[in-house]
Amino acid sequence: MVDFGLIGIIDTEVMNRYHEENLSQEGFRMIPLDRIELNPRVCDGRPVIKGTRIPVSVILEQIAEGESWEAILAGYPELKKEDIQAALLYARASLDHTDVRAVGA
Repeated sequence: MVDFGLIGIIDTEVMNRYHEENLSQEGFRMIPLDRIELNPRVCDGRPVIKGTRIPVSVILEQIAEGESWEAILAGYPELKKEDIQAALLYARASLDHTDVRAVGA
């Protein structure tokens, strides 16, 4: 594991757990780890598409706003379809391994 600071360690652990838990289950896709990068010197350590400065959150926001994959790919010619898939799978893995606790309960 490469230590990119606390954010990198947490996210790497999230992805590793996701892979271990879903390795043998049909219907689950592996996150293409070679497409997501966590580097404290790029976008303040936020997850980005590797080799770009395009944060995963920007892709997710555009999808949430109803942008088609074709429009996203046209707007970011350096992206490939697999990069959008990796962003979605990364978000899923992050959510699947997030603990939500009531404050003051």
